[in-house]
Amino acid sequence: MSSNNKNYNFLVIILFLAIAISLAFHIFFRQDLDDGFSEIYFPFPDNLPNKVQLDENYDFSFSIRNLEAKPSTYEYNAKLELFNLYDVTEGIYKCAAKQRKKVNLKFAEGNESNSGKYLLNSALGNSGFIYSESDNYGMIGWENYNIQYKYRNALNTGSFTTIFHDENNTKYSFTIYDDASEVEFAYRDNGSIKRQRKRISNLKSENDVFINVSDGIKYYINEELIFSKNLDDITNGKIDFRMDSTYILINGLIAYRDSPIEVTHPEYIRDYNINSNLISKKITELRKKSEEDVHLLRTETDLNAVCESEACNELKLYLNNPQNTYSFGTGLEGDGKLLISLIEPDENQNFPSQAYLQNSTASELFWTDFTLKLDFQTFVQPHTFLIILDKNFMILFHCSDVYFIINDNGMTEMHRRASPVKVGVNELFLESKNTNIIVKINRMPIFNFKGNMHFKDISLYTKKSFISFGDIILTSREENCNSLAASIKCRQVYRIQSLRDVSQGSSMQVVSGPAKFSDEFWAIPFLGVYTLFENAADENSINDSLMRSLDYDIEVDPSLINEDIPSEKYLFDGRDAVLKGMQNYSFSFDFNALEGIGLLEASFHNIDGEKTAIFIFNQAGNEAYLFTNFNGEWLKDTVNVGKSDAHKLDIIYEDNRINYYFDWKKIFELGEVNMSNGFFSISTFNSHFDIKGMSLYDRSTKRRVPFLINADPCRLRKIKEILLDKNSLFLADGEMETINRSFNIEDDFDYGMLSVFLMQQEKESTSEIHFWVVSDE
Repeated sequence: MSSNNKNYNFLVIILFLAIAISLAFHIFFRQDLDDGFSEIYFPFPDNLPNKVQLDENYDFSFSIRNLEAKPSTYEYNAKLELFNLYDVTEGIYKCAAKQRKKVNLKFAEGNESNSGKYLLNSALGNSGFIYSESDNYGMIGWENYNIQYKYRNALNTGSFTTIFHDENNTKYSFTIYDDASEVEFAYRDNGSIKRQRKRISNLKSENDVFINVSDGIKYYINEELIFSKNLDDITNGKIDFRMDSTYILINGLIAYRDSPIEVTHPEYIRDYNINSNLISKKITELRKKSEEDVHLLRTETDLNAVCESEACNELKLYLNNPQNTYSFGTGLEGDGKLLISLIEPDENQNFPSQAYLQNSTASELFWTDFTLKLDFQTFVQPHTFLIILDKNFMILFHCSDVYFIINDNGMTEMHRRASPVKVGVNELFLESKNTNIIVKINRMPIFNFKGNMHFKDISLYTKKSFISFGDIILTSREENCNSLAASIKCRQVYRIQSLRDVSQGSSMQVVSGPAKFSDEFWAIPFLGVYTLFENAADENSINDSLMRSLDYDIEVDPSLINEDIPSEKYLFDGRDAVLKGMQNYSFSFDFNALEGIGLLEASFHNIDGEKTAIFIFNQAGNEAYLFTNFNGEWLKDTVNVGKSDAHKLDIIYEDNRINYYFDWKKIFELGEVNMSNGFFSISTFNSHFDIKGMSLYDRSTKRRVPFLINADPCRLRKIKEILLDKNSLFLADGEMETINRSFNIEDDFDYGMLSVFLMQQEKESTSEIHFWVVSDE
């Protein structure tokens, strides 16, 4: 009973506190809750301009209403910001497509209850099918339209149906029977379902489908007209798909009325986002059925075998004299254990030797066309490890060399090459075409030979070297394996019990985001080069300085200055981008000047962040400048580079000498400049540039690291801002005023955003409304 009383008392206390808190809010905060508000809105949204032409006047209106329960003073301003897309980025049509709303289409598994889904051909009905569902934005209400897409049949069997339907009925369908190379056209005609069936002569692994509905319906596969029929009721519906006893990969699906590259009339085009996760899952499940796993287990091993024969001594002499002949033949017998035992490792390395051996014998393969891929990661130099493929072919990595060892009829033939392996992730790739085998390391062909490989036994050995291995993936390229669901074995995966996982299986990438310069220095193209204007008193003194020649004779035409285009800087100073003791490399990129002054800088910074060498491109003057810092004094060289839309810059550094190649022609050469330690930056000044293809290439190890800018090439780039109105307004309580204004655009543009800002003086709060316009030129 006392327990119940305690619970009751606790509830009473909680209820009392809730009432007290509620009263407190009512007393102390009611005034804020009852405060009035102000409104700004477009009173006639349907009348706002959307598609506009240059040099035409367009009207718009906005309304301001005072609901503050007292008189208020407002300040408002209206502005129009103009933006461009540029053909040299990803293309104006591709960029416009990225910004369009998409139709979402996903796939689901059929079952017995819906076995007749979408069908005009009841013979296909079964529960083993997959169908698509598109959202309502996919509804097409145009009098004429076009549909196009690409598809690939993953199984080269079954049937694939394209359906056009409304909410109640399928209006027509095209069913492709891949294994029979036939297509069936099913449609409704006067209340009944009719069919036509034809053979297709040009089916490929990937096929283009095009459907045109204007005067009737036309159906094309790979540009061949298959059906042409005059029909009624073939509009006002949406596209979907069905696949029976097969899996289909669809891409590039688009529906449009007039043109597949519509920019200014997006209501007459439909792009599709296709969610193929279900299809990918099914294909992966099938692929595993044509794949066999073989496991390589890791154990510590002793690789100190002694060999005193004449053949061993000859091999020792060959391995210990890298400057010697690149090929070596001997009568030495034995496997990779003996070979690797003959090499004396670096005594500074204390890692134990490892052997990776199969726990069972793999089935013998007789593929003449195949690929083999192995990712491996090294952590130190030097390193020593051996890969044995069937004992008749071995690859030995030792220090700065790689040896290819072929055993044939008791003879061992060895070939030495300079190893492109570096500390980090590397890739070994074998490609066989009709038993001609090419070996690539880090995508670079390095050795080839003729031979049959059956992959019955694969093993790896490391000697006092820490190496991480990924799985060895062996893939057949035989004709019967073209289907992703081949009934024969087409992949063999050697699962390696490695010391640790390979951190990544592809090249590292360096990504930099833009850092905008301070707004007060928007018009200083050489802020990063020279400190002439750092103490400028005001903006006018900065502009005055721009109109004269700078100390290093670079003139800026003030008529080209556009305050609305930002200056940006990209620093490649991350962990993977900093150079450390690199003596032979190149840094390169391609660029286009799009808008603005047209000034671009590519600089090298030492480890302390100080600039050592500065390259500047001036589009307006068709000139390039190179500034180099010798003991704190900047020296300048100038060269005329000619007028062009697109350019390429290559900076090649080797042994303290630097060469600048502009559009594949050497324009600057300097000696005694240390650029082996540091990082690069790229800056644009009051200019829009398209910068791509950036990379750092280690010419010694043949390794390339891509440098990327973290900016969407399809982003809208601001080119101009137009002030349309700026004024103040006094409104009594409850009073509303509608302001009518107009605008006229003279500059070429792609998109524009018209914004109206409202600030109430008493509250110091700001509201904003806007709408978009698009060029109709």
